[in-house]
Amino acid sequence: MKLTRKNLRHLIRRQLVEATEYEDALSRMMDSGPDGVVQAMNLAQSLGIPTQELPWDTERVAAFMSDFQTKQIRRQMAVGPENAMSPEEVDVELNKFLKPTGWTIEEWTRKAHDRIDIGHTWLK
Repeated sequence: MKLTRKNLRHLIRRQLVEATEYEDALSRMMDSGPDGVVQAMNLAQSLGIPTQELPWDTERVAAFMSDFQTKQIRRQMAVGPENAMSPEEVDVELNKFLKPTGWTIEEWTRKAHDRIDIGHTWLK
């Protein structure tokens, strides 16, 4: 097939539609909760899409973190306050856990606070 401008435009349009369809499907999957986030990550990896390129937002990152946070809280409670990890140590662990999202705990916290601030502004 000769690559003409028309063929090239058609090919690019088809790729954009396909990419949008994948993103929409992955977004819906991620919006279904923690299990959906993990499923979307597994699907992305099987398609050769880096998980950092998924459509992450504060809610989706929070869903991804939920199980980890629950386990961290239980672990901290089990060892007692005198042996608990410092907030800085917890942040290091969270950042390791968040690596597949491309986010850091600092970024997530800032964006979550920004959303809360916007919501409060809207309510005024």
